[in-house]
Amino acid sequence: MRLKLLIIALGLVSSFAGGWGVRGWFEDSQALSEYERALRATEDAYTGAIRELYAELDAEAEKSIALERANASLRQSVSALRKEITDATFTVPPAECPAHSVASPEFVRLYDSAAKAGDAGPDSARVSPRDD
Repeated sequence: MRLKLLIIALGLVSSFAGGWGVRGWFEDSQALSEYERALRATEDAYTGAIRELYAELDAEAEKSIALERANASLRQSVSALRKEITDATFTVPPAECPAHSVASPEFVRLYDSAAKAGDAGPDSARVSPRDD
């Protein structure tokens, strides 16, 4: 009889311990699957963010390439203009050109108005192109 009770008690204790262990494994697997889902969601979010950053990087690279092409074109234009300026010959306009002539009415008008504005008094010497 004692042996029977001992076997039954041992069976109950081992069943309880086995059930406890299996329940722990089940709860651990549930927690692990939740962690895996959270990890996948985080991984997907990071993957999406990285793809967006790569798309922005590609767009900025395209802009940079376009700006570099424009810059190279400007460098060529500036180089050509520098060469043109270096090789240019500067000439004085002919005296009969009315825009640069000292005897033109516009020049006389501007000169007279400047002289009137600059008059300091009666002893200031005034020279006009009309004095010739």
